Amino acid sequence: MLVRTPRSLFLAIATLLCVCSTHAQILLPDLGNSASTQMSAEEEEAQGHSFYMQLKRSGYVIEDPIINRYINQLGQSLVSTQTNNEREFTFFVVNNPQINAFAMLGGYIGVNTGLILASESESELASVLAHEITHVTQQHLLRIMEKMNEQALPVSAAILAAILLGQSNSMLAEAALYSAVAKQAQTAIGYTRAHEHEADRIGIDMLAEAGFEPMAMASFFSKLEKNYRYNDNSLPEYLRTHPITSNRISDAKNRASGIEIKAVNNQDSFIFTRSRINVSTLLKNSEFIDYWEKEYQKNPQLEPGDLYALALAYIADSQYKNALHISKTLLQQYPHNMAIIETHAHLLHILSQHKDAQTLLKKGLELYPFNNALTLALSKQYIETNQLKEARKLLSTLVEQTSSLEGYQLLSKVESDAGNEGYSHFYLALYYQKQKEYPLAMTQLRYARENTGNDFYLSSRVNDLMDTISPHIEKISQQTKRKKP
Repeated sequence: MLVRTPRSLFLAIATLLCVCSTHAQILLPDLGNSASTQMSAEEEEAQGHSFYMQLKRSGYVIEDPIINRYINQLGQSLVSTQTNNEREFTFFVVNNPQINAFAMLGGYIGVNTGLILASESESELASVLAHEITHVTQQHLLRIMEKMNEQALPVSAAILAAILLGQSNSMLAEAALYSAVAKQAQTAIGYTRAHEHEADRIGIDMLAEAGFEPMAMASFFSKLEKNYRYNDNSLPEYLRTHPITSNRISDAKNRASGIEIKAVNNQDSFIFTRSRINVSTLLKNSEFIDYWEKEYQKNPQLEPGDLYALALAYIADSQYKNALHISKTLLQQYPHNMAIIETHAHLLHILSQHKDAQTLLKKGLELYPFNNALTLALSKQYIETNQLKEARKLLSTLVEQTSSLEGYQLLSKVESDAGNEGYSHFYLALYYQKQKEYPLAMTQLRYARENTGNDFYLSSRVNDLMDTISPHIEKISQQTKRKKP
């Protein structure tokens, strides 16, 4: 593949530098262990987590619990087919219309909203995740770094976040970086063609093993190639960073044709999550509502996903009774769907039908114990109706079972509303600690210590957590000193 412009070069390099790994799964072929000597698992995790937190702090990572649960459940269903895995994967959705997905060090895999909306089936979306998972398990980034004499990572760090999100458009910045990475780029491009084919091959096997349609990868590639064949200027980021050729599509089809499908996955969760993302990215809900109201009048039997999207658009437009009418219909059709349960309960709560809303969420939690999205929804309703004891009990169980970040946040609010400032700061410290934001966690612990009063139990917990965090603070301090000239 020829490098036509500096921008093309950076897009290729940066994503290749994000596509990375450490451990292996699904009895993957052993291609050697030299890559693992480049960076320890702890260092990989630290790098990947750092990039991930940069995206979160910038507001690009979608925080919707329903969407997060779906993408992680989908990703983990693929990961679970693998064996000998010691890697923890984190899947997340980036609010970006570009059709793209990427893997980073430490098993962090991001998917743009644009790619999810471009996927016409759950199997197509799963095929992209399987491809990215394979980049991680096969240690592709570390192999590139080895091939490029370890010069890739320092270059990538400076431009990574901008590249991933398609924000790098400065010709001056491109010119400055071009000479530093041009030689390494030519090496990486040739070396990674084999990685793409390997990720396709193993990813297709992973799809079938998890019960998805193995032909989905080839069909998704074909659709993208056909839609953008004659327009290189509008080429989506996924095609820039994962070049698709006729040979690659043919190989994917041949690989999938010889695989027997073990099961067919349920599409409902994909359809409703896709609708949720679609409405969340709308700029004008009124135009969306006008269009779908006319369609609904023509045909009351709209597709469930379209109907759900209309209900969500009504909510965004404060037309709660119209939304409730639709959500009630959908709940009758999909009584066990978590997204529908959460949406209908939310509407009941808005319309002051608190008892019915809480009863519905409790039934949902009987179906899905310790479910993060439903527990948070019920806890928020408890807080808003001043049922602080119920909220505290529910959230305490949630964080004990799942270490939910949002759970710690809400617990902090519950304790603050109850006048327990010491506990409020303590739970906020836990929230930061779980994200490895150690300085912020320590600050909250100092506030908590000032507000423990005569509570020996809280004082003991605060001191124990300080002892746990202190080595990390010291390590950060040492790293900062080393960086100073």
